[in-house]
Amino acid sequence: MGLAYLAIERDEGNHEMQSNIWRTRNVDAKRVGSMVEGINEIAKTDFLFIGINSSSIEDYTACFSYMRNATNIPIMIAANSYDPVEHGKASVLGADLYGQLYDNPLDNFTSITAVIKRINDIGKKT
Repeated sequence: MGLAYLAIERDEGNHEMQSNIWRTRNVDAKRVGSMVEGINEIAKTDFLFIGINSSSIEDYTACFSYMRNATNIPIMIAANSYDPVEHGKASVLGADLYGQLYDNPLDNFTSITAVIKRINDIGKKT
């Protein structure tokens, strides 16, 4: 597998829409339906970033600290609609991005690639 991201998302239709956009940029996706499955995946596979659909995975906050401690790759918490309370939770938990996943997927691409570049640049300096 080349470049890939991990999608933690129960809704296959939502996931398929997003992954089609990333495929046009030569980035594949692996989808799992729970945070526990996601933690298991990042332990055995390298990913470009992780996307968590908070609208689909209601219990993501309970396991997020385990995931954050298991990897330093960018994690995006996305929702079907913007929620300032969820945004605050995502920030406190250590998410790199929070945003609406489906309103403008092209904006997601730009934001995520900017975060990946910034993290890679920081890694090069250490």
